[in-house]
Amino acid sequence: LGEFPEMKMRSYYLQASVFSDTNDSEKAEEFFARILDEVSTSSDTTLEYEDLVKELDKVLPVPAFVFFLDYGRTLLDQQKPRVAIRQIAIGIESQRVALGMPTPEACVLMGNAAEQVGNLDGAVRFWDQALQLDPSHFPARELLANAALKKGDAKQALEWIKPMEPQDRRLPYSSAYLFQRVYGFLGNQEAAEKWQRVAEERREYEKRQTALRRLMVDKPKSHGAKVVRAHFFFTRGNVLQAKMLFEELNREDPKDQFVLDCLASINDKEKPFPSLDQLPIDTQF
Repeated sequence: LGEFPEMKMRSYYLQASVFSDTNDSEKAEEFFARILDEVSTSSDTTLEYEDLVKELDKVLPVPAFVFFLDYGRTLLDQQKPRVAIRQIAIGIESQRVALGMPTPEACVLMGNAAEQVGNLDGAVRFWDQALQLDPSHFPARELLANAALKKGDAKQALEWIKPMEPQDRRLPYSSAYLFQRVYGFLGNQEAAEKWQRVAEERREYEKRQTALRRLMVDKPKSHGAKVVRAHFFFTRGNVLQAKMLFEELNREDPKDQFVLDCLASINDKEKPFPSLDQLPIDTQF
C-alpha cells in the first residue's frame, strides 16, 4: 500500500464518494473495488473477513460497514445486484458487530438488492425489518406500499403509507405520486386529484433542486452558482460573508433583481429575505 496507506485509501474513498454523489456509479465502483483489492491483498495472504474489516476500519475515514454498504449501493446503481448482495451482507454483519443491530437503511438496501434479482418476497421481509427497527422510516413504507400495489392490494398499500399522509406537501414527489396511485386504485377520486396536485408541485420543486445542484457542480464559478452560495451563507447565519458576496455580485451585474432584493433584505431587516424559489435558475444555464 505504500508508506502512507491511510492517506491513499482515504483519497480513494473520497473520490468514490464524489463520483457516487454526482451519479457516476461506474467511476465510483472502480474506486471502491480498488480499495477492497488493495486492502485485502496488502499482506502475503488474502485477508479473511474479520481481519479485512479491521484493516478497513484502520485505513478509511468511515467504519468498514459504511464502506461495504456504500459499495453495495453503487453496485446496485450499476445493475449488479448479485455482487451487491455480498457487499451489503458483509456490511450488515459488520454493522451488527459494531452497533448491535443493522440500521433500517441497511435493511432497505438489502431489500432493494433482493427486488433487483426478482425476489420480491425477500425484499418485503427486509423492508418490513427496516420498519420494525424504525416505524417512522418512510422509504421502507413507500417500498412496502409499492410491493403491495404490484400484488394488486391497494388497501394494504394504503395501510403502509397512511402514517405518512399528515406530512402532505413535505413529502417527496415519489411519495405524493404513490398516494395518487393508491387512491386512484381505491376509487377515491377526490383524494387522488388532491395528491396529483401535490405530486406536480413536488416534482417541480425537486427538478429545481436538481438544477441548483447541477449548477453548483457544472459551473461553480458562474454568477448563478455564486448567488446560490451567498444565499446559503445567509440562511446559515453567516450574514457578513453573504453581504460581501452579494455586493460583489451586484457589481458584476447591477440589474440582477434577485441580488438586489437579497441586499435590500440584509440592509433592512423589515424586508423578507427572498427564497431561492424566486431565483430564475433556468436563465443561468
